[in-house]
Amino acid sequence: MSEKDSSITRVAPLGEFIMSNHSLVDKLLSLLSESPALAFGEFSNENVFYKEHPVNKEKALKPTVEHLLGIIDKIENDRDFREYVQKNDSSTSTNKVKRELLFHLDTATLKEAKEKVRTDRASKSWYIFEGISYPDLFIENEQYILLVEGKRTEPNKTSQVAYLPNRSQMVRHIENTLNYCKGQKKVIAFYIVEESCSYKDKCASCDLLNELKAETIQKSDELNKKIVDSFYGYTTWQQIAKKLGVKFSD
Repeated sequence: MSEKDSSITRVAPLGEFIMSNHSLVDKLLSLLSESPALAFGEFSNENVFYKEHPVNKEKALKPTVEHLLGIIDKIENDRDFREYVQKNDSSTSTNKVKRELLFHLDTATLKEAKEKVRTDRASKSWYIFEGISYPDLFIENEQYILLVEGKRTEPNKTSQVAYLPNRSQMVRHIENTLNYCKGQKKVIAFYIVEESCSYKDKCASCDLLNELKAETIQKSDELNKKIVDSFYGYTTWQQIAKKLGVKFSD
């Protein structure tokens, strides 16, 4: 594992610090480039999730049924996309056989895939073309969900997954979180990056909107608005160290 792995050198110290002093969440939110005008409030440490957490680890967020059905529909109706997915398919054994039938538009297989997506979203099944997402830091209370994607050495934001050439990592996290809480909680999502990050100016709501417009699987205007309304830009690890007093390793 890299000595500059942000999960260890950045996210874990922040998570530990926040669990020791819950009021730091509001200070963290005040540092955001598009800071929300709200008080996050109290939460239980049982509802804090990150990779190096001694018990919880990362929060696992399933893709929505609508998104997975959208992939199947696009495979069925868009030849270029179908060929792209087929070319990138790395499945083996039974999965490979079923997917080949799907790529050849076998009617029964298409029907079966759609039915199974609606009833069983087991992540490694032949009819699933996008897996679970894992935000770097996830904190939940009765009203809000804080959702962080941390970057340190990455040269760019993540903008695709195995079978989708355009799939924003942040859009994916927010979409899955809105589905997880059934729209009943306010999601507060943002990036934390290095001060020297070359793409800080691409971490604004207008940029997320452009990413939504480019998504391989398009969403409704209503969902797009909810996703953009859940995003609050970025802050930096250096600002956090200075303002919150978190000590990060090099």
